[in-house]
Formats: sequence, structure tokens, C-alpha cells
Amino acid sequence: MRLWQKLVLGWSAFVACLLLVGRGQGQLATVLGLATWAFYRFSPPAIPDAPRWLERLKWGWVAVFFGLGLASLLPIAPVQRLLNLNTLLLMVFVGLGLVLVSDVLSCVLPAAEPALPEHNNLDAPAPLAAEPVEPNPYRDRLHARLGSTDDPSHPLPVVTLEEFFVGNDEQGSIGANLPNAPMPYELLECFSRLRDRPDVADVLVQITDVEGPDDWPFSDTVWVVTHLTPNELARLLPAGCHPDEWRDYPPDYPLQPIQVPAGMQAIGIWYD
Repeated sequence: MRLWQKLVLGWSAFVACLLLVGRGQGQLATVLGLATWAFYRFSPPAIPDAPRWLERLKWGWVAVFFGLGLASLLPIAPVQRLLNLNTLLLMVFVGLGLVLVSDVLSCVLPAAEPALPEHNNLDAPAPLAAEPVEPNPYRDRLHARLGSTDDPSHPLPVVTLEEFFVGNDEQGSIGANLPNAPMPYELLECFSRLRDRPDVADVLVQITDVEGPDDWPFSDTVWVVTHLTPNELARLLPAGCHPDEWRDYPPDYPLQPIQVPAGMQAIGIWYD
């Protein structure tokens, strides 16, 4: 709630309680006071960074009306004599002054910042060093084999299943968006069984991107050199290895040549 809206609400509540109590409607004044108190108590402050004591000040003026309404219900003569019109007016305008001043000060005063604990810089703990990346000879050998793939005119390399999958434990290096994305060793088992078939000459992995030296190269395409058609391949692949698309060879981008025996074709298994 904005500041001006809270001020309008405050003025309205003051005037309404004044009229109700002045007319002897202590019960209604009590209900209105309680409702206004609850609203101010549980609504966020008009100025989010206002000092906390200013918000307590506003809660206090609302409690004045709540107590005033309760007191007007007590059948005690001294209390009734105290609750004359002059006393009510004084309480109303004191409370009104409190809420107006507190809201104005909320805009003027800077928010109090928490004090930082004193400490000796010499005793401060040293920043944690980045954990060293464990050496992986398979990854290092693959990086040395590939070089850079940043040049779009340079053909994307293709590597064997063993070169890509052995030593690879990065799940997102291939098939990251598959349902229940398989681990690399699971895909290696799947494609190795496919390569062992007599109607399959080879299964190769296309390297699509090479990040830093500490990351495993990324692939989105596996090329199968075979007599089979895509429909026949689909029946041989487990459900978790099914591609998002089938690609024709040669593709429409530079790719390292794949040896395709006579009577066979290279079919691309592409994963999004």
C-alpha cells in the first residue's frame, strides 16, 4: 500500500472513531479500532526501509482507539466522566499527529543499517580456493585429438565410441534433454551393441562443441553406418536412446568425412 493511501486510511479511521465514540457507539468504535489495528499490524510498511520504531509508533495510535472503545463500554462512573468530549478530541488528535509525523519521517530519515561486527582483518579466514579439477587422461587425450571447433568453416570432427565415452562421466555431454537422461556409459553400451551387429559397419560420435579444457566435449549427433533404414534402427534402439530427429549424410554443415562402404548409408541420430 502506498504512503498516501495509508494516510487517507488513517484520517478516515480517526474521524470515524471520533464520531462513533462521540455518539456513544463504543461497540462499533471497538470493532473499527480492532480492524484498523489488524490491518496496520499485518500489512507491509508504506516505506519498506523505514526505521522499525516508526512502525511501532503507528501501531500505538491504533491501539489508542481500541483501548478507547473498550473503556467506553465499562459501566464505571469515574471512567465515563473521564471520557468526555475534550478528552476524546485530545486523544484523537494526539494519535493523528503521531501517525502523520511517523509517515513523514519514514520518507525523510534514512534506514538504519545493521552494524558490522568488529574483527581483525588479520584473523579473517582466507577465501576458499577453487577446487582443482581432477586429471582425466581420456579427456585430455580427446582434447588433444580435437583441437578447436570455433571456426565454422572447419569440419566438425568425428571420433570413435571409445574416444568419446570411455572416461566420460558428464551426463550433459550428450542426450541431456532425453527423458531420464542416460549416463554416458549407458549410451556406450547401447551403441556398442548396435555396432556389433553384422549389418552395421561403424558407429561414430560427432563433436559439436568444445568448451574449456576441464569440460568434456559436447555432442548432439551419433552417426551409424549401416544397411538399415531409420525405421529399422528405431526398433533396435532402447526407448531411452531414441533420437529427436534422424539426419541424412552428408549434413548441411562441414563435417569430417565418414567412410561409407558400398550399399550402406550413414544415418545421423540427433539429440536436442
